[in-house]
Amino acid sequence: DLGSSGLRMFGSQFAFFLNKNTDNVLIARFLGATSLGAYAIAYNLILFPVTRIAGPIRSVLFPAMSRIQDQRDRLISGWLTGNRLVAAIAVLAMLGMVVVAPDFVPVVLGDQWTSAVPVMQILAVVGLVQALELTCGSALTAIGAFSAVLRFTVTSYILNVAAFAAGLHWGIVGVATAYAVATVALFPFFVWLTASRLGCTVGTYARSLWGIAQSALLMMVALVCIRVALVSAGVSAAVRLGVVIAVGAGAYLALIKLRSPDL
Repeated sequence: DLGSSGLRMFGSQFAFFLNKNTDNVLIARFLGATSLGAYAIAYNLILFPVTRIAGPIRSVLFPAMSRIQDQRDRLISGWLTGNRLVAAIAVLAMLGMVVVAPDFVPVVLGDQWTSAVPVMQILAVVGLVQALELTCGSALTAIGAFSAVLRFTVTSYILNVAAFAAGLHWGIVGVATAYAVATVALFPFFVWLTASRLGCTVGTYARSLWGIAQSALLMMVALVCIRVALVSAGVSAAVRLGVVIAVGAGAYLALIKLRSPDL
């Protein structure tokens, strides 16, 4: 029994590994080392932290959810609560990076990496979705739905490879855009799969994130307006970066207090 489950989990992890590296291989082969360097910088800044955070969180969520797998009300509550906490952090980081990337890259990395800016902004969407997928995978494995996780991971890999290949025609921005489209397209299915296996509804899942989504979008609109005003006033990139980050964090916390106070 353990061998059968272990093989399914191995298959899922192997497909996940391929999913994380195929885009780099294709870019290196068809677009060259310079394009790969810019893409890798953007990828590591956006997605690498997500994977580093995901491992420890999954290590905690999986055994915790496994212990209550027969108490479906508690399991659903734990899934939704864990997802809200992950989402609250991820939307702040990822949507914030979409706004500050044009200043963050030249200030922190240098002007030679400006080609990575649009890639970072696009991959931020991928990072947000992958963070939200974290709790779905933990919940499914906790109830022993290893086959469902394997099927989803393999399907995701096949779709992403097709997206990478299609996006190569437009360079690294095309690859990143195709990756984002494929990831966002599959995400609702993964949520539905998890919710149906747990005995929850997609509507309940969406409502649990509504306050966070409102807060994040309002923060993002405010930051765009502030940054445009600072650019028009001739404020330097370093100062703009500091101001936008500080205002964004403060505004987001205030909005969360209003729209999702229990968080």
